[in-house]
Amino acid sequence: MQSRIRPSKKLLEHIKDVIYQGKQFSLINEQLIAKNLIWGKIRRSIRHGKKSVVIVQGGPGTGKSVIALNVLAEIAARKHTALFVCKSKPFREGLQKLVGGKARNLFVNPYFLVPARVGGNNLDVVLVDEAHRLEKSNVHRYMRPEHRSGLPQVDQIIRTAKPLFFSSTTGKASGSRR
Repeated sequence: MQSRIRPSKKLLEHIKDVIYQGKQFSLINEQLIAKNLIWGKIRRSIRHGKKSVVIVQGGPGTGKSVIALNVLAEIAARKHTALFVCKSKPFREGLQKLVGGKARNLFVNPYFLVPARVGGNNLDVVLVDEAHRLEKSNVHRYMRPEHRSGLPQVDQIIRTAKPLFFSSTTGKASGSRR
């Protein structure tokens, strides 16, 4: 639980190949522009070693998840470290099945992304899909006492890495922070 998450170069190459070669993850023009803008912000943040938070908003079905996966592929291609955090169990498990093997560990539930697990700033980027579903509370009920930080989920994620939040612009999430 306290080891640093550092995916191997071979694992990163596998993630990149799966996402780039999958037709279901192809981007259309507007999505490609958004991905390039997002990647530019992340690249500058990594290059300068400064923490930054990127929030991507869009309506349901606009391709935020596909953009997030393509950003993950770009991060993997550049040999940076990242996790893909998603609260939706079916989507997360589908991605885990698609990538298989040890790459499954790069797709996690936000309840298990705690500072005690990954350490502060050990990752370059954390991509959070469906960020509007994050809980405002510190979700202590899901953690061992020694892993409890007393911080809301959003704050835990921000302390972990340079976060990239993908959030729906419609509807109200019960515990979301905007």
